[in-house]
Amino acid sequence: MTGILYCLMRYPDYQKRLQDEFDEAKDSNNKVDVQDLTKLLLFNEIINETLRLHYAGPSGFPRITPPEGIRVSFSAVFWDERNFKHLDEFILERWYSRRNLIYHPEVFVPFLMGVYNCVGKNTALMQIRWTMYSLFSRFEAWPLNKDQLQQYWAKRADGFNIGLGLLWTIFKE
Repeated sequence: MTGILYCLMRYPDYQKRLQDEFDEAKDSNNKVDVQDLTKLLLFNEIINETLRLHYAGPSGFPRITPPEGIRVSFSAVFWDERNFKHLDEFILERWYSRRNLIYHPEVFVPFLMGVYNCVGKNTALMQIRWTMYSLFSRFEAWPLNKDQLQQYWAKRADGFNIGLGLLWTIFKE
């Protein structure tokens, strides 16, 4: 969720488009069901692109590989130009309308797969969707100052544990 907050503050046009998508999703009683949030195209693109750029798990997950294989972190795979074109850019359209920007879609497994698949995946996605909807349907988010986002990104550290810098945020109703 911190990654989504960061990305939406860095790209405020997407933040506005997401707020418009949330408004359009409301029913006649001005309500949205959490299941409806799973169908929102832009929202899903934001979640996927943020998980690719700002992977939420540490790189140190142990994996069993075939004898000829090697162990590699998700961040390395998600930031590999053999898998994603324009890999350092926040391009939401890569997930639907510009699929040619993904060379190997099978590598994007932020919740693992097979026997190591995250049992909490659906719950995590539900929490992400509901929290982000609750926040961005009511507020705009802005960095505390013009250098805040750059400082945050520069202080990210990844290893067996993740280190994140402070992301001071101003919320405006």
